[in-house]
Amino acid sequence: MIRVERNGRSVEGIEIRPSTAWKARSAAATARAISEAAGHVVDDEIYGADEVRGFLFDLFYGKCAYCEAGLERAVLDVEHYRPKGAVAEDLDHDGYYWLAYTWENLYPSCPYCNQRRKQPGVAGTPSERRARGKKDAFPLRNPATRARNPSDDLAREERLLIDPCMDDPEQHLAYDPAGQIRPAANSDMGDTTIDLLALDAARLRRARRQRLATVVQLLRLCDAVLSNQVGADAKREARKTLALLDEPHQPFAGLTRYVLKHRTEFGL
Repeated sequence: MIRVERNGRSVEGIEIRPSTAWKARSAAATARAISEAAGHVVDDEIYGADEVRGFLFDLFYGKCAYCEAGLERAVLDVEHYRPKGAVAEDLDHDGYYWLAYTWENLYPSCPYCNQRRKQPGVAGTPSERRARGKKDAFPLRNPATRARNPSDDLAREERLLIDPCMDDPEQHLAYDPAGQIRPAANSDMGDTTIDLLALDAARLRRARRQRLATVVQLLRLCDAVLSNQVGADAKREARKTLALLDEPHQPFAGLTRYVLKHRTEFGL
């Protein structure tokens, strides 16, 4: 997971934000939701519109906002960071219905992060026995801070799920040479996010380990070039390679950024 700036970005000359027409539909639907409160039936054709999916895809560099799995040809779920219709941790809560159509509450997610599923295994590792995934979950450190209606202050909530547009995931997530993810500095946000979204699942661990092998090898090659008496062109290309490694569109950029900051942990 990496921090993503939601505002002020563009791709191929197109600003990454929904159209004025969609914003008008969203505003009208939000007004209905507030008026109807718990009785509101959420219209998935608004929050799940094609243009919303397209902008979310580009906003997060074609990856799931949480696990960074590629979504180029995979299912892209439009995920509500604060759940729209119910809260798993509070059965008396009606959900954050007033945020159902709010652009800032929408994220692109793979089905395994967004839904409750048993995580599939790999050869030698069976599927998990318990289902994990976000669905309606939104854990708080202190449940008394939970917003219950549009007039409550969301900033008071003591969130335990990392928000990749508000938080810096690098402060909460760390990795080891086997590609496993773990909380950084005993972060309770990191611990909760990993467990809830199954970021430590076997297939993700294997994919990160494979990416890690490539990153480490490239770093060793670049280090060798930069430390030897080679031409300026070779050193320039090595520096370009280093600069490319942790760009946000790269696979598992969060892992790469951790490696670059903790090189000795990976034998570099």
